[in-house]
Amino acid sequence: MNYLVYVYEMYDAETEVASIADQLEMHKLEIEKNLEQELPDSVHRKYQWAARYHDYFCDESRDLLNCDLSISVDYEKERFTTPRRLLDVFPSWLS
Repeated sequence: MNYLVYVYEMYDAETEVASIADQLEMHKLEIEKNLEQELPDSVHRKYQWAARYHDYFCDESRDLLNCDLSISVDYEKERFTTPRRLLDVFPSWLS
């Protein structure tokens, strides 16, 4: 499931990419703010997951956005596997 795809659906083809980047920047700042707080481990891990997902989405959209909106707070990214599309994992679903 791609939760951030709503950002693209909020705007039509006429909308400037800057508006999409602004939404992703707000998402980034909210995640970074929470990663820097003292939170219970179970909550902190959820923000680590959200950070990894955010970075994956921004990497996938880099050509369109033409900017780097990656999370700048250290969230131990190396602990997480790279997200994958389900159809890449289960291509037989298309048949």
